[in-house]
Amino acid sequence: MLTADFPLKKFSTSSGFTLLEAVIATAIVVIGLVSLVVLATLSVMTSRQINEQFQAALFAQEGLEAVRALRDSNWLMFDTNSTTAWNENLFSSANATDYSAVLNNTPNDPALSHSLDFTPNDFDDQCLGQNNSSYACSAIWYDQTSEKYFQTTQTDFIPNNFQQTTYSRLIYLYPICRNTLDDHDEQIIDNETQVCTDLNTATATYQPVGLDVVVSIQWAGRGKMNNYQLEEYLYDWRY
Repeated sequence: MLTADFPLKKFSTSSGFTLLEAVIATAIVVIGLVSLVVLATLSVMTSRQINEQFQAALFAQEGLEAVRALRDSNWLMFDTNSTTAWNENLFSSANATDYSAVLNNTPNDPALSHSLDFTPNDFDDQCLGQNNSSYACSAIWYDQTSEKYFQTTQTDFIPNNFQQTTYSRLIYLYPICRNTLDDHDEQIIDNETQVCTDLNTATATYQPVGLDVVVSIQWAGRGKMNNYQLEEYLYDWRY
């Protein structure tokens, strides 16, 4: 019987494994790169969001400090003029129930002295500047010459001479009313239809003793409108 030895051919699978490993390695690298890009994008977006909110907080604090400064200046004036009210220039002389205002600065004033204008009542209200140019009353502007931010309702204001930021600011000054017969009975009027005396009854008389100051900041960012608010109670120095 004749027999023959036929050597079995050995098939190498190393090339197949190498290709598979290459595909897996490429996928891992791609996933890693995509993750890094996503992480970097989220980091940039988060950083931008933090910066926007920080700037809004600064604008809100500035508004609050301006109101406090006006209240404090009334204290100083009271020392020389006893007829000065604690809330002088902190309410609308034209409309007793108008509690919304904006800061009115003079851009060319280096000190940016503050006053309040109670004419604007909404973020969309428009003011007229020089040559009847229209601009948003609540807008916050930037002066590149002095490198300062300001807000104004001046009729001689020239919007094209300044840079409008994405931020707007309104200040609400709601009266804090106290019962003259009960120091623990205080009410805040947070609507523009009443004054403190409207709360009077047969057994209670209310008078304004402070302000609930709410500074509202609005700005456009990331495809939507954003809001930030800062609130503080400021009282008459006699209470």
